[in-house]
Amino acid sequence: MMTQTLMIFVVAVLGYLNSYLASAMICRPMVMGTLVGLVLGDLQTGVMVGATLELVWLGAMAIGASNPPDMISGSIIGTAYVIVTGSDVAASVALAVPVSMLMQSLWNLMMMIIVPMLAAKADKYALACDNKGIDRMHYIAIIIKLVSFQS
Repeated sequence: MMTQTLMIFVVAVLGYLNSYLASAMICRPMVMGTLVGLVLGDLQTGVMVGATLELVWLGAMAIGASNPPDMISGSIIGTAYVIVTGSDVAASVALAVPVSMLMQSLWNLMMMIIVPMLAAKADKYALACDNKGIDRMHYIAIIIKLVSFQS
């Protein structure tokens, strides 16, 4: 069980690194559900849940200042729940949508508090012509996002 948990953690990290991996669409529910199904040993259910959640979030993408629900966490938790409990695929939607909305709300809160502090520090590094300091602030933001969403 611990190995599966660590593998799902790796799947989640890949999903959240989508923006940093040239937006390869890894974060989509179809991919996340399939990977979770593969890790948990039930690929067929993983694909079915991924396809169902893909329909739920078919048009969910950030346009302008909008922030759609966090489909990565919803897809992973919804898929894992259905596979582990043997529930119906429809149960994944009932769990995935509220989880995704909660996680997006938490991320918005972090964006209002932590990111401005990192940006202010990066500005100080920019004034001092310290490129490595600016890079550190960028990587700290990535690590905070990955760690906070995996908890």
